[in-house]
Amino acid sequence: MVDIYKRMQEDMGYLLTELGSTVTRKTVTSTTSAAFGKRTNTYSSAASITANIQRKDTKWMFDEQGNIEGGNALMYCKYDQALNEGDLIVYGGNEYYIKNILQERADGSNIVFKICNLFLYKN
Repeated sequence: MVDIYKRMQEDMGYLLTELGSTVTRKTVTSTTSAAFGKRTNTYSSAASITANIQRKDTKWMFDEQGNIEGGNALMYCKYDQALNEGDLIVYGGNEYYIKNILQERADGSNIVFKICNLFLYKN
């Protein structure tokens, strides 16, 4: 018998394959200057991932602690997709950075899919 969360992971993977888009992800590495404490971000070469982006002129609200956070878009992706806050997502000619990553869980412990709050970086 297949656990319910595994079935939900498969279903979400299918939906992303059918309804998702190929977007570009650039991972961020931050360094801090020892002399002045200035933080500098560098981005890796691009990699393609499959995700569903919903860009709307609304404020999105989600945070595990219940705080309100506004963003420019939401990105849904598979449960095992490697993502970090600060990574850049290129979609539709715009660059977004990931601010929050919410892991949706079916049973309190197993991740079914991820939702990211995206903020416009460059357009």
